[in-house]
Amino acid sequence: MILIASVGKGTTVKLGLKLLHALLLATLATSSLAMTKSEYAAEKQRIANEYKSAILHCRTLVGNARDVCKQQAKGRVAVGKAQLKARAEPSAKSQYKVDIAKAKAANSVAREKCDDLVGEARAVCNQRAKSNYARARDRAAASR
Repeated sequence: MILIASVGKGTTVKLGLKLLHALLLATLATSSLAMTKSEYAAEKQRIANEYKSAILHCRTLVGNARDVCKQQAKGRVAVGKAQLKARAEPSAKSQYKVDIAKAKAANSVAREKCDDLVGEARAVCNQRAKSNYARARDRAAASR
């Protein structure tokens, strides 16, 4: 898109195409960051619906697989809500909360998977989950 303005007798000048392009991009970027209340509510409802659907799927499973499935569903909800809040109110703090939600979700799923194991293998699995969570927490804190 090129805007041309007439200046005098047949002379044309291209109006700051780069400036116009930059303004257009800034406007689009700003409008895409801001969420309306209805968009926020719709996204929150979508997250809730996904959770309900996941829980229905989990009911078809048995034993520890069901528990793992439920933890995965809960983790997706927690991460989804944190990401939604971060999109609605972008800041370093909200991004930190997203990272922590991801770490907690991964930790709870890992610990639930450890329940399938017995004895020393279970202890090692739980310790690995604990150390992975600590590393993820540290990475989140370092990126603040």
